[in-house]
Amino acid sequence: IDIRTRGSLVNILCMPKGGSLRPISGSGVIVDPRGVILTNAHVAQYVLLSESNKIDLTCSIRTGAPASFVWKAEILYIPPVWVDEHAKNINASETEGTGEHDYAFLRITSLTSGAPVTAALPYMPLDTRESAAAEGFPILLAGYPAEFGGGLTTQQNLYPVTTVGKVAQLLTFGSGTSDMFSAGGVIQAQRGASGGPAI
Repeated sequence: IDIRTRGSLVNILCMPKGGSLRPISGSGVIVDPRGVILTNAHVAQYVLLSESNKIDLTCSIRTGAPASFVWKAEILYIPPVWVDEHAKNINASETEGTGEHDYAFLRITSLTSGAPVTAALPYMPLDTRESAAAEGFPILLAGYPAEFGGGLTTQQNLYPVTTVGKVAQLLTFGSGTSDMFSAGGVIQAQRGASGGPAI
């Protein structure tokens, strides 16, 4: 399962063209062979910004070890309630949130060369069961952690990381369902790994 997870894992790298924003790195996972990527809204917001001609930002989807530029993507869905709640924090270096509504879907549109994607992509299907995990369940976490690597390392020498852990605690936003879980201290708990899958 580790090999399949790494095959569907992506790094989302957004960089300024002229220097007005710092580079942003996040993770995601392809969840459909047509190129649909699941990531966090706080990562996808930069892809959304890059779609504007008024914003000095370009985003690409990378994969592999080290991560290399492969695809271009666009926003497929980002929860409007999340955008409304967090738009004011777009330039904040440290943001806070509960994680509620912090998900988004991107769609791969082309290769970075502009050529169309003609083959099915490796993917991990979504698990939409109500109770997909319980406390103590083993999980595989994957991502491209970049917090301690620095800007140049993130751009040129970023490797995927997978970690086996256990679900430490199930959390809810108040509806009584298991909306989130904690996994304790793992290497993915750093900037850059946001949006990576939990298998």
